[in-house]
Amino acid sequence: MQIKGQFIRCVLPVILVGLLGVTLFSTQESSQQINQLNEVKVRSSHALLVKNLSNWYFLNTQLATSLAQNAPDVSRLKQSPDDTVALSANLTRFATNYHLRNAALLDHNGIAIAASNPERVGSDYSKMNYFNEIKQGAELYVAPPRLSRIDGKPLLTISARTRFDDVLFISLPLGEFYNRYINITEQDKDNLSFILNSDCTPLAHPNSELVRDKSQQYYSLCKQSGFIDWQEGVQPYTGWIEKEANTGWIVISGSKQSPIIMAKERMIYSNLAIALLTAIVVLSVLILLINHISAKIHLLVAAIDDLAKGDIELQSIAKTPWVKLLNREDELGQIANALQRLIKVQKNHISHAGDIANGNLTGNIVPCSSVDKLGLSLKKMQSDLNQIIANVINKAGVIDNSSVQLAQHGNLVADGTSIQARSIESTSAAMNQIESQITLNSDSVSSLHSHSQQALSEAKLGLVSMEKLTQSMQEIAHSGARIEQIMADITQIASQTNLISLNAAIEAARAGEHGRGFSVVAEEVRNLALRSSEAAERSSILIKEIISKISTGEHDSLKSAATFNRIVNQMNETAQQMSLVAQGTEEHTAAAIELNQGLHNIDSVIHSTAQTAVETVNQCHQLMESSSSLQEACAHFKLSA
Repeated sequence: MQIKGQFIRCVLPVILVGLLGVTLFSTQESSQQINQLNEVKVRSSHALLVKNLSNWYFLNTQLATSLAQNAPDVSRLKQSPDDTVALSANLTRFATNYHLRNAALLDHNGIAIAASNPERVGSDYSKMNYFNEIKQGAELYVAPPRLSRIDGKPLLTISARTRFDDVLFISLPLGEFYNRYINITEQDKDNLSFILNSDCTPLAHPNSELVRDKSQQYYSLCKQSGFIDWQEGVQPYTGWIEKEANTGWIVISGSKQSPIIMAKERMIYSNLAIALLTAIVVLSVLILLINHISAKIHLLVAAIDDLAKGDIELQSIAKTPWVKLLNREDELGQIANALQRLIKVQKNHISHAGDIANGNLTGNIVPCSSVDKLGLSLKKMQSDLNQIIANVINKAGVIDNSSVQLAQHGNLVADGTSIQARSIESTSAAMNQIESQITLNSDSVSSLHSHSQQALSEAKLGLVSMEKLTQSMQEIAHSGARIEQIMADITQIASQTNLISLNAAIEAARAGEHGRGFSVVAEEVRNLALRSSEAAERSSILIKEIISKISTGEHDSLKSAATFNRIVNQMNETAQQMSLVAQGTEEHTAAAIELNQGLHNIDSVIHSTAQTAVETVNQCHQLMESSSSLQEACAHFKLSA
C-alpha cells in the first residue's frame, strides 16, 4: 500500500485525534500548572508571613526574657528611690526604642515599682493573668491579646520571671502590627493576609474596623486547615490556613481567584486556536509532500540498508536512478549527496584503518571537519600510536641500558655488602673482646674501689689512734714535768740534810767523847744525803732526757697525725675518683653492649641488602629480556618521520 493511502486511512485520524488530545492535555496541564503556581505563590506568601510572625514572637519573648534577667532586686529598689527613678527612665527609653506601650517591674504583690509610663508606678497588677501565671511557676507567659482601654487597639502582654522571683512585663501595641509584619500587597497586589485570634476574631486585618468589631467572626475558616477557598465580601479567594505554633493564632494568606480564572480562560482559547491552525497546516503540507518524496525515500532506504550491511559500493542499487537522485538540488538530492560523501569518507577511513592494522603509521589522515569523530579518532590513534611506539622503542633501549647498569651496580652492591658483612663480623668479634675486657676492667675497678674504701676506713682508724697517742704523749710530758719538780724538791731536801749532818758532825766534835756516836750517825746521814742528791740529780737528768724525747715524740706524733690526715684526704679523693671510674666503666660497658647490638643489627641489614641486590640483579636480567622482546614487537610498525 502506498504511503498516501496509509496516511489517509491511518495517519490522518491519528493526527487529528492527537492534536485534539494534545490540546486537551495541554489545557489541563496548563490549568494544573496555573493552580500549582498559584498554590506555590500562596504557600510562599504564607511561609513568609509565618516566618515574620515567628521572628516577631521570638524577638519580643527574648526581649522580655533579657529585661527580666537583667532586672534589679525589687527589695533593694524599695530602699533606694533614686535607683527606682533611674530604672523607670531606662524603661521609658527602652519602650520608646522598641515601640512598647508599657514596660514595668512588679513586686511580689503585683505593685509596679518602676514603669516606662510614670503614671503606672504604684499601680496594682495582681489580678492580671500575666502576673498570676508567673507567680504560679511559669518562667515566661504570653497573654491573649486584648483591646486597649485608651485607644481601643489590640495589645499583647508578655511577662517573665526575674532572677529575684519578681515579675517584669512588656505591652506591645498591635495597631501597626498588620502593616509591619502581615501586609505584603506591595509584593503581590492580589494577596490578602490576616490573622485570627484563638477565638476566631480578627487580630490583624487590612480592615481595622473588623479588629474592633468582635461581631465579625470567621468560625467557618477556623475549622479548616491547609488549602482553602473563601469569600471576602464579594471577592473570592484561594489561600492557605494554619495555626501558628508559638502564639496559637490562626494565620490565613490567600490570593484573588479572578486573575486565575481569567488566565485559564485565555489559555484555553489560545490552545484551541493553535491546535486548529496546526491541524490545517500539517495536513496540507503532508498531503502535498507525501507523493513527491515517497519514491525517493525507497531509494535512500535501499542505500542505507546496503551501508548498514557494510556494502559501501551500493551493489543492490541501480546506478542510473542513484545518479539522478544525486543530481537533484532539493533536500532529497542533498540527502543522497550527503550519503555519497559519507560513503567516500568511509572508504578513506577504511583505507587508513587498514594501513594502521598492517603496521603502516606513515599515512596522512585528514578529517572531513571538526565534528568528524571517526576521522579525528583515526588521526589521534595514528598519532598516539606513532608516539607510543616511538616512546616504547626509546624507552626499551633506555630500559635495556639501565638494566645493564643496574645489574652492574647490583653486583657491585652485592660485592660491597659481602665485604661489609665480613668487616662487620670482624668488628663484632673485636667488640666482643672489648666488651669482655671492659667487663674485666669494671670488675677490677669495683674490687679496687672496695679495697680503697677499706683502706680509707683503716686510715681513718689510724688517724684516730695517732690522735690518742699524741694526747697520751702530752699527758706523759706533763707527768715528767711534775716528776722533775719532785726530783728538784728531793735534791733540795738532800742538800739541806747534808748541811744538817755537817752541823751535827761539828757539834759531835765539840762534844768529844760523848758525841762520837752521834758523829757516826751524822756521817751516815751525810753520806745518805750525798747519795740521795746524786740519785736525784741523775734522775733529774734522766727525766729531762725523757721529757725531751717525749717532746720530740709528741712533735713527731703531730707530724704523723697531719700526715695521716693528708693520707685520709687523699684516700677520700682516691675513693671518689675510683667511684667515678667505676661509674664510667659501667657506662662504657653499657655503651659497648649497645654498640655490639647495633653491629648485629647492621650485620642483619647488610645481609638483607646483599640478598636484595642479588634479587635486583636477577630482575634486571628479566627486564633486559622483556626489553628485547618489546623491541622486536615494535619493529613490526613503520613510523612517520
